[in-house]
Amino acid sequence: MGEVYKARDTRLNRLVAIKILHKESVAGASREQRFLQEAKSASALNHPNIVTIYDIFQHEGVDCLVMEYVTGKTLHELIPRGGMPLKEALRIAGQVAKGLAKAHAAALVHRDIKPGNVMVPESGPVKILDFGLAKLAASEKLTANDSTRTLGPLTEEGVAVGTVSYMSPEQAQGKPVDSRSDIFSFGSVLYEMLTGQRAFQESSTVGTLAAILHRDPVPLTSPAVPRALSRLISKSLHKNPEDRWQSMSDVRQLLEDVASDLESNPQSAPTGRRHGFRWVAIAGAFLAGALLVFAFVRTRSSPASGSAVLHQVTADGGLTGYPAISRDGKLIAFASDRSKEGNLDIWVQQIGGRDPIRLTSDPADESDPSFSPDGTMIAFRSEKDGGGIYVMPSLGGTPVLLAPHGRNPRFSPDGRWLAYSVGGEAVSNAGSAGVFIVSSGGGVPRAIHPEMAIATNPVWSSGSDRLLVLGRKDGNAPARAEIDWWILPINGGTPLRSGAYARMDAQKLTRPQFPHVFPVALDWRSQGGDRILFSAYAGEAANLWEIPLTGTAAATRLTLGPGVHGPAGWSGDGRRLIFAAEELTFAVWLQPLDRATGFARGTMKRLTEETEEELTPSISWDGGKIAYVSHRSDIWSVRARDGASGDDRTVLSTTAELTGARLSGDGRSILYTSDQYNLFSIPSAGGAVEKLCGHCGATMGASTDGRQILFEPLENEDVMMFDAAATLP
Repeated sequence: MGEVYKARDTRLNRLVAIKILHKESVAGASREQRFLQEAKSASALNHPNIVTIYDIFQHEGVDCLVMEYVTGKTLHELIPRGGMPLKEALRIAGQVAKGLAKAHAAALVHRDIKPGNVMVPESGPVKILDFGLAKLAASEKLTANDSTRTLGPLTEEGVAVGTVSYMSPEQAQGKPVDSRSDIFSFGSVLYEMLTGQRAFQESSTVGTLAAILHRDPVPLTSPAVPRALSRLISKSLHKNPEDRWQSMSDVRQLLEDVASDLESNPQSAPTGRRHGFRWVAIAGAFLAGALLVFAFVRTRSSPASGSAVLHQVTADGGLTGYPAISRDGKLIAFASDRSKEGNLDIWVQQIGGRDPIRLTSDPADESDPSFSPDGTMIAFRSEKDGGGIYVMPSLGGTPVLLAPHGRNPRFSPDGRWLAYSVGGEAVSNAGSAGVFIVSSGGGVPRAIHPEMAIATNPVWSSGSDRLLVLGRKDGNAPARAEIDWWILPINGGTPLRSGAYARMDAQKLTRPQFPHVFPVALDWRSQGGDRILFSAYAGEAANLWEIPLTGTAAATRLTLGPGVHGPAGWSGDGRRLIFAAEELTFAVWLQPLDRATGFARGTMKRLTEETEEELTPSISWDGGKIAYVSHRSDIWSVRARDGASGDDRTVLSTTAELTGARLSGDGRSILYTSDQYNLFSIPSAGGAVEKLCGHCGATMGASTDGRQILFEPLENEDVMMFDAAATLP
């Protein structure tokens, strides 16, 4: 498309690069004008990772670009056959992502991201070359040499422009592109940097295009590639732009997180799997679960002082979760539906051993196992006969009911007691849950500090004399201000508030937009001081963290990567940490019901095909309309779907988090709540938004005309009604 010359700017006495653009490359005056405009826009970009355009001019009818002169090699020249070292690849990719994020913020799309357009200087920052130039090329035949050309019309929508192996699917089809096309190309480049092989490369141009449109690249399976990085690339290379990362700024942040994790934990490479689990309702969720073990090789008691090696323990289809590890670190117990009988059972497996042993076979779900200190017994929660805590030998035997209605069982480290909670998991409603202990051999349960307004999810201290619970002491105080981890002595004494939640709030590890969801203590270990293991969201991923029980120290992150990490637990010596890696994707399903009985009738049908979050669906009383909340990256939307035509459209989009939406009975209006739990109404056909109630709570249902709304207030779990024609409740 042109030739580049090294030259000297005699006015400023500096070396520059001049690109000569041949007239035959410019297909018509309109394209030339468009190129000139883009070149001017690109020249306004001032970023260390983008080659600066100094000037554009014509000389004897030839267009010329004057650019910054950079010494070094292109990324194409630097990628070895077996791929680049991980740290070097992350260093270069991170700088490319920064440059692209800057360009995208200025509404500029590169459209030809490839290794040949990335210059790696001998010293100084990495540079992206040729912004906007791909739009200039004239229509001509694509050849297998992958040079940058314009493909003749593939569709009626336009022409495809770019380098074949790095094109996005929409680019290859000549469809309009946006910044997500650059994200696809960036993913292809990063894949090549790590493997030395192109993500899409066949023996012919047509074959390469077919691979881009219809096939996925060979998965990254090297243990040297962290799971988070593999996930980043995989999501970047989704065929549908809606399924990719939606912002290069997010990609840049993920790369920085991976690089930071490698610095602090150089052998950590989190991995995971996606499996399927279905909830039968209009809302459908796919839950993936796999068990992983961190083994810490260290010389001091803190895991941060050594290197962590990650081992994936389970890889079967379906849901596997709720892991527990024996004190000697040799056995794990978990709940799984791997039997394919439609329920969760308890399984036991030796680390490094062969297939697990199935311990339970009741049709009811069993979960949340806990090993006795000597590893000979397992306690677990069963949903059988109203639910309760059962115990059984860890290598097989008959389960025995120990505590009816109990959940969250935990053996004390000395083996004498079993702690558990009774009631719900929510902590905003005073009096709804309490903590008990019972002799591990059976006996009469004893309530622990029943004066607590609420307590749940107990974990033991190493001395077996205290429990740490999630709860609140004063039932009359505002729930959010009172909720914390509380230390409960089991033999007298006064409950002590840990203050950990204030420190987690400061690190933004709690989720105030979800007032009924709080980080739960998963384990308590005393090596190096009392430290609490927990899972918390930082962005859209929930990783494992550890925080000193008291004092002012902040939490430290133990795992990195997408999805949800937890439940989890330590071995007795603190050298092994087991956790579940889970991923949830939500879709909207339609289940026909028998009008007379209310039972399911016919086949359930999936209505949405997205791979991220479709939440809180509701249906009009005649079944003709459906409304739901859609979440894509930082964008939240209220969407409405016509049941007959299948027409699905966005009614409202916002960056504010939407915590629920409900369709009125007649289908004419949608009631929704924002991240501040303000209640709004909007016509389902689109129109003006009406604020109904400030800081009310979570929307639960609406009347036929949408003027009476049921909601759950923030301070308790009562059901309240807002009447738009009356005063506030």
